[in-house]
Amino acid sequence: MGKGGYFPNPDLRQAVPQYQVHRPPPVDARPPQVPMDQPRVPPAKEAKLALRTFDGSEVYKGLGSGFEQWALLFIEQVEMAELTHGYRWAERAKMNAAFRVNISNRQAMKLLSSKKESTRTWNDHFLYLNAVMNASGASPTLVLENVVKYADPELKLAMMAKYDPARPDPLQQASELVNWAQSLADEEKPNKAMGRETAKETGTAVLHTVVDGVLAEISLRNVFYAPKLTRNLISYGQFLK
Repeated sequence: MGKGGYFPNPDLRQAVPQYQVHRPPPVDARPPQVPMDQPRVPPAKEAKLALRTFDGSEVYKGLGSGFEQWALLFIEQVEMAELTHGYRWAERAKMNAAFRVNISNRQAMKLLSSKKESTRTWNDHFLYLNAVMNASGASPTLVLENVVKYADPELKLAMMAKYDPARPDPLQQASELVNWAQSLADEEKPNKAMGRETAKETGTAVLHTVVDGVLAEISLRNVFYAPKLTRNLISYGQFLK
């Protein structure tokens, strides 16, 4: 550098490394900030308030339902949550957080590791598992594991054969297995409804048939009952000709 701060060679004034000349401008990797005046729906796991569910009942005897105190606490809890997340909550998210039933992780694990009640259909059981998942924020994988691992012994082996733990859609797979199990249950209903009934009338069963063009009558004297078949079977070797 010469006297007075001037470069002795004018070509060195704008000398910039080659990699800096062609370097693109830096990219801001931070997520875009959402204005506070634009409401959003928070993630299900984060949309929780430290607030009891208000049902209008009297919590403390003689003090009424305490709606005013509950409402003030509700407003305070929502404002604190909005400041924490950096955006306003949508009204629907506020109502869901205030009035839905929240289940702890321990309660959810207990419910999701229980067998299906015998009086509950597979479709109803699947809806129940989804309700537990939504209330607790549990993983959909737990719903699939409940369907497969806690099925009845005679159905569990078939479930395990159809079960694919590598599939990326556990809830969809659980729905398919439930539909299959429900279809099996529906097919068994007519057979279970059929049972042995007491005969109210007595008489002789006669079979009318044509042999070599001649009408013949055969009396059925010996019949037996098989409980697992859909109809009574006739012992054809005992026909009275």
